[in-house]
Amino acid sequence: RDVRRERALAKQELDYIYMARVAIPGGRLTREQWLALDAVAGDLADGSIRLTTRQAVQFHGVLKHGLQPLAVALDDKLMTTFGACGDVVRNTVLCPDQTRGSTNERLAGLAESLARAFKPRTSEHWEIFVNGELGASREAEPEHDFYGATYLPRKFKIAIASPVENCVDVWAQDIGLVPSVHDELGEGFTVLVGGGLGRSYAHETTFARLGDPLTFVTRDEVIGLISA
Repeated sequence: RDVRRERALAKQELDYIYMARVAIPGGRLTREQWLALDAVAGDLADGSIRLTTRQAVQFHGVLKHGLQPLAVALDDKLMTTFGACGDVVRNTVLCPDQTRGSTNERLAGLAESLARAFKPRTSEHWEIFVNGELGASREAEPEHDFYGATYLPRKFKIAIASPVENCVDVWAQDIGLVPSVHDELGEGFTVLVGGGLGRSYAHETTFARLGDPLTFVTRDEVIGLISA
């Protein structure tokens, strides 16, 4: 911002700087992935690693020429910025737990499954243009029906609560999944819908809202229900 006017008057390209967010389903990282994030922060960003309440990692101060090496460094360790912003299904959050018990592993696996199931299929993220002409792209897949022609009206948030604590504020999500046991159907989830903290103080009609209990679903029914 400090040099924007000066460069614009000189008809020079603006000195672009970016924030890049990495979506990490369930907040689970390997040692190698954390070290890669640390290296990116020092080499390509402003040296800081910002951990968000939705278990993403934000890098600030990324210069325009640093975006490509940042994407490559993340991809090399099976991480991505794709789908971490915009009117899409955002990062699926899960209560962190240091104990690697069978219940926690099943919930972590569900967070990964939801992240894969609802990630947009658009191929524009992988297109490369040379002198204004499309030089390379990925084979396009049909987009999910629920994204429609213009994507969602706004971001869509999913959280999975722990059986013993609510560290993800599951009532404040578009979809909240609470592990529970049904008398007839067995293990599954109580589904909470319609929660959110998206109040805008400039618009009096907006407000924060607690989700409503909708129904019980088995694990096999979760993706179908959220899609609907």
